Amino acid sequence: MDLQARPSGQTTVRRADFLDALVTLIPPGVAHFGKRLERLVETSTGVDMTFEDGTTATADVVVGCDGIKSKVKESILPAEEYTRTLPQYSGMYGYRAVLDMDTMIEAVGEHRARVSTMYVGDGGYGISYPIMRAQKVNVGIYVLRDRWDHHEWVRPASKDDMRRDLGHMGKYVNGLVEHMPDPSQWAIFEHSPISTYARSRVAILGDAAHASTPHMGAGAGQAIEDAHVLAELLGDPRVVDGKHAMAAFQAYDEVRRPRSQRVVSSSKEQAHLLCLCLDGVGDDEEKLRTTFHERLRWLWDVDVQEEVERGRRSMLEKMKPASSLW
Repeated sequence: MDLQARPSGQTTVRRADFLDALVTLIPPGVAHFGKRLERLVETSTGVDMTFEDGTTATADVVVGCDGIKSKVKESILPAEEYTRTLPQYSGMYGYRAVLDMDTMIEAVGEHRARVSTMYVGDGGYGISYPIMRAQKVNVGIYVLRDRWDHHEWVRPASKDDMRRDLGHMGKYVNGLVEHMPDPSQWAIFEHSPISTYARSRVAILGDAAHASTPHMGAGAGQAIEDAHVLAELLGDPRVVDGKHAMAAFQAYDEVRRPRSQRVVSSSKEQAHLLCLCLDGVGDDEEKLRTTFHERLRWLWDVDVQEEVERGRRSMLEKMKPASSLW
């Protein structure tokens, strides 16, 4: 089946290349790497941060983009909720590799190697797509398994592990298995929906707020949508102090939390769709095609600027003198 994001189609980019491009937009001296937050304390005038290397920093507001194991999130949620929403195994693990294009052509043939392709199957699925101007191909193969009995999230595996898990998946997936190097198993984690993405002068976005499985291909995109909305609100010229920023945070939470949390739940359902075990669809080809298109239309056909304007209206209402932000 042909799945295309209209009107432009899909364009793939290696994440490291994308980040390199973004870094060029940041003024020198703004970014400091190798920092790990130890403690965050809000004061009457701002937020004090202490890092594990003993350094400290103070800011008017803090936006935590510190991933699924977010330390910033701990300062936003009540202790009971924070504990309840710690990362949990999602019921799938995967094998990942980056192959040279020539190797990929040997594995699956030239046509499949040069286009984004999904390989659906009973209890597992695979995905491949060209990157780095089609010099390389990113490959991921995922398997439904109820339990993950290991402390680490990534563990060494073997070709025999892959053959055991994927031997029933057909010649193309088996071709990938035989051409992939000895892999690692990557457990796929997520966390349950949380009640807020912001409290007072602190907010979170991306995986810190809504860590998702990868099966909708939307985790990084949701972080970008978060950042776009929040940047537009904080960048509004009427936001001039900490209390105004708090109004921006609250509006951001109202706008972004429903959609991003729906992506998390939809991504888990997508795994079952791709593994041919989604209730009401199974391995029915016509239902698969229709369901794919319906789910991707909802994901892709969104006006993020409309979310910005909805958030701006909410923010300005909260900034009126009678509004309480406490």
